[in-house]
Amino acid sequence: MLRWSGGIGYAPLRWGIMGALALLLGVAWWGRRPGMLGPVGAGRTARAVRAGGACLVGALAAAFASTAGSHGSPREQAMVGLPVFALVLTCCLLGILTVTAERAGVSGPALGTGAAASLAAAAWWLTTQLVFPPMPASVGGAVVVTGFGIGAVVFIGARRDDGTQETLLAALCVSVLTPLLIFAQVLVLSGYGPARLIPNLVPAALSPADNLANSRIEVQDPYVALLFLAGLAALVLTFAGVAGRRPAERQDLDFIKVRDE
Repeated sequence: MLRWSGGIGYAPLRWGIMGALALLLGVAWWGRRPGMLGPVGAGRTARAVRAGGACLVGALAAAFASTAGSHGSPREQAMVGLPVFALVLTCCLLGILTVTAERAGVSGPALGTGAAASLAAAAWWLTTQLVFPPMPASVGGAVVVTGFGIGAVVFIGARRDDGTQETLLAALCVSVLTPLLIFAQVLVLSGYGPARLIPNLVPAALSPADNLANSRIEVQDPYVALLFLAGLAALVLTFAGVAGRRPAERQDLDFIKVRDE
């Protein structure tokens, strides 16, 4: 990574990126230790959600690192963009680790419902962009599908008689994962999608090619708000998850009960 980042000419930005990646790796390592964030729950659902969420956060971090310094002021990115981005992703990773920890107060079915609702909401958003192009230069549709995903979790939780705490944690999980998934989709579509998906955001460009290239960059800006939404939800998820942790004694009794059965 040190060798790869040598292409970033502005030293504070380069070392800031290295520090942000080290911070995320440190939080991920913390999640492997017994305590607030770890170890991961024994069920397959908890392991899958933790692995998928951590990979998603890592992919977004890698995407930012790979494009840092390529457009915009490197000094502004180092002073503002990088710290904010690192803080948001760290909060998201903390939330994911907390809700999938061994002592998390959420069951596998409730957590699975949250993850499935997040994937369904993100797939719904992606389908609407492909069927009804171009992508809107606003986050309204993304917020709406996130709300529907939360509503689906609440409805299923009520039908299944999940507790209030479990339903809350699953809904917060949707509030974190869905915006992150949609933001990742925006990065992929804006960077590699066909021209029909890109709105005309720079009509004063010198040529159609310049218009398209600049519009690919500009369409990403409104969706940064999704990262702030995910980060805020992740903070709430972290505090709620810590407050609702099962006591160690209760966890041991549950394990003994399951083993005896």
